[in-house]
Amino acid sequence: MLIEKAFKFRQMPSGRHAFALALVSKLAAAGGLAESAARADRAVAQAHTALELEQMWSSVRKNKSRARGDSQQVDRLVDEQISALEQKLQAEAKGDDKDPVVKMARELLRELFPEGLRGVTQKALEVQQGTVDIMLKRLDGEFAGHVATLHVERQVERIRGLNEELRVEMAYERAKKVTYKDVVAAEKLLHSYVCKAAAAVYFELDGEDAATQAQIAKILGPFIDQQERVLLDRKRRRKTVDVNPKTGEELPEDDVIEDGSAVLSSGDEA
Repeated sequence: MLIEKAFKFRQMPSGRHAFALALVSKLAAAGGLAESAARADRAVAQAHTALELEQMWSSVRKNKSRARGDSQQVDRLVDEQISALEQKLQAEAKGDDKDPVVKMARELLRELFPEGLRGVTQKALEVQQGTVDIMLKRLDGEFAGHVATLHVERQVERIRGLNEELRVEMAYERAKKVTYKDVVAAEKLLHSYVCKAAAAVYFELDGEDAATQAQIAKILGPFIDQQERVLLDRKRRRKTVDVNPKTGEELPEDDVIEDGSAVLSSGDEA
């Protein structure tokens, strides 16, 4: 018999799983239950994976993205602006070695373009975006004075805006590849991991005395609490909204994935 058939856990959104199991992991670790903590951590990681797939699938289905689905075109615009910045720095780098402006331009070229322009613009999109993120962070921080002195604020802001637009495009294109079948598979695996995490607690605390039973109840308490909240919603005929996986705060209903958390355990009850 599959382990998920042995537990009567109610269906609930993935964010609630992530929040509850993170607390279970902490309590298990504090109680010296290494196996239980490790399995709870695995369930938390899978909950975040499921949550990401749910959100990606939902964003495309509901057409919430601002993207047009053309990352290549936006990437060309990013490259153009990076090239414009590099060309301006090259122009300012020509002159007297003692000129502060020349020194600053040369320093930016050396630090931001150690492999030349192609070392930034000819990389894979994901790598290039990470490189540009670091570049912008440095221009905002340690090289903020250079930006002001060299008057390249406009180029920097253009790069920033286009890089964010590219991020949206890339996220949209990744999301388009997600199917509902992927979402269901991720939720099924999450359910299995949750069952195994609960089983590990009972295995490591193998006693029938009151103290042991109380410890089990304490460790699994955050998960049981979320289960009871879901049951209460069903009794009141309310839609169960998801929660912030880090804080446990309920999300607005608009953020609920209508068909998310599609997996029903054998014990799913109204």
